Amino acid sequence: PVYWWLNRQGVSEDFTALYRTEEVFGLWPSRRDITQTWTFGLEIEFGAANREWIASELHARGIAAVAEPRRRHTLRSPGSWTVEFDPALTWELGGSEAWPGTSFPLGGEVVSPALSDTPETWEQVSTVLEVLRSCGADVSGKCGFHVHFAADALRDGDAAASAKGRQDAF
Repeated sequence: PVYWWLNRQGVSEDFTALYRTEEVFGLWPSRRDITQTWTFGLEIEFGAANREWIASELHARGIAAVAEPRRRHTLRSPGSWTVEFDPALTWELGGSEAWPGTSFPLGGEVVSPALSDTPETWEQVSTVLEVLRSCGADVSGKCGFHVHFAADALRDGDAAASAKGRQDAF
């Protein structure tokens, strides 16, 4: 029953996924003064879609700084999303009799910049998911969704304040 209830909370009557677009971390109201300062990053892995097409679409919508995918874990433009090559998810389609010597790289990951819990962030996430869907991205057992929180999210309010004080002292 709990599993059924949790699933129903994320699906509307027409079976489209519902999600919050603001104050996602506000689900912990007694700590909102702390959670509103947290930053985090997302990595959305995908297969079955051309990463060049996805990078181009994200760039056209003003979310990615460049219209081409990058090598994995290279320097990124601050504040911009990036499409990256991921060797665990990438495969080449092509080299057939119809297209000899031609290949199309499929799969990769979309990596966010540092984000915070704002409506603008969740609008960007929505746009990225829309682009992935429209470009035919799919997920398999090899794909993952990673969320990275800045270290301040691991400290309680007093510890975070004292760590900030120590950092400012240097």
